[in-house]
Amino acid sequence: MEKSPFDFEESLAVARLIWMLIYSDQQITHNESDYFQQSLDYLNLTYNEFDDYLQLPEEEPFSIVRGLSSKKRSLCAMLLRLAYNSDQNVDRIELSKLNDILIRAELFRSDNNKRKQDDDIII
Repeated sequence: MEKSPFDFEESLAVARLIWMLIYSDQQITHNESDYFQQSLDYLNLTYNEFDDYLQLPEEEPFSIVRGLSSKKRSLCAMLLRLAYNSDQNVDRIELSKLNDILIRAELFRSDNNKRKQDDDIII
């Protein structure tokens, strides 16, 4: 996987959404645990940094992710989809949680209003 485009705070927010998804059924499979560790590595986070972030209100990561560029929101959605598929099991609780996260984080909204410049555009 290429280098993560997320800064530290964005990485923490994305990791928290992934955690919320894989832990939504109150159990973590071995594959989900492996995927989460791979995600932390990709996002350049340690488990201790992430663990500290768990103390913040649940709305915090949603607020941060809603402010991302469309490119970063799409990447976040892809990471969430991979997290959902990591245990190779169809779980209605996790599927419902995935849908909830996608809606609350506004991952597929149009950038027409309050557009944040994509990271690769030079002004």
